Amino acid sequence: MKEAEETARGVKESSQPDPSGKFLQRANNLKGELDSSAQGGVTNIDSGCKDSSSTTAGLAISNSLNNWDVTGFVGANLLSVAEKQLCGEIKILPTHYLSQLEAMSTGILKGNITKKSEAHGMFNLDPNTVDKVYDMLVVKKGITQE
Repeated sequence: MKEAEETARGVKESSQPDPSGKFLQRANNLKGELDSSAQGGVTNIDSGCKDSSSTTAGLAISNSLNNWDVTGFVGANLLSVAEKQLCGEIKILPTHYLSQLEAMSTGILKGNITKKSEAHGMFNLDPNTVDKVYDMLVVKKGITQE
């Protein structure tokens, strides 16, 4: 309780008007306190946190940021569950994924693409991303050159 009052007092004392006359609050090295300056963000987070509840919360936030849910995006209704998961994993929009599938399918059927590495030059993307889309197309969907 006493610490909370001291923190509140410190925040009030560190408030300064900006050029427009508005007051900005800046944290004075408070662990995990928000900086409400124009740039915003979190300042001075203690990375050596030993509290398991805050570590668990941090992992939950991290996991939710790492896992995209592409369900509401245009084209998602055309994808299987596995394809939606792949789009979320490699962080691409369903429409981009479908464009890649189309380009790779055409290249495979024309005989221009016979292995993963040949698909890399078609896209300005990380080769690992192209590999995952290629695997979905060839291995899981069974598209091959006839």
